[in-house]
This record gives sequence, structure tokens and C-alpha cells, in this order.
Amino acid sequence: MQVLGTDEFSRRVDYGQTLAELGALTLSTMENWELVSGPHFAIINFRYNHPSFQKKQTMH
Repeated sequence: MQVLGTDEFSRRVDYGQTLAELGALTLSTMENWELVSGPHFAIINFRYNHPSFQKKQTMH
């Protein structure tokens, strides 16, 4: 932080959050992709849901 300075560090954090929000928005428009959580702290959690996979499989 000493090298970048607080203004540049803050700008980079904000940019990361903006990218996470854009990623979440993009995923929300894509078929078979599910946004699990986010964007929080510039992190998104997502997964692919293939139509032929069952939501929950149990073994007996």
C-alpha cells in the first residue's frame, strides 16, 4: 500500500467490485448458469446446471 498509495489501492478495490458485479449480471443472462452468491467483496460464486443432471442424487 505504501507503493500504490491509498487512492490507487481504493480505485483497484472498486474496480474489482465493479468486475464482480458485471460478471454476476452476465451470468444471470446465461442459460444453465446459476449465481450461487455474490457479488460480495469482489467475489462471485456460480455453477453450471446441466439440464440432464438431477438436482440431488441419493445413493441407497
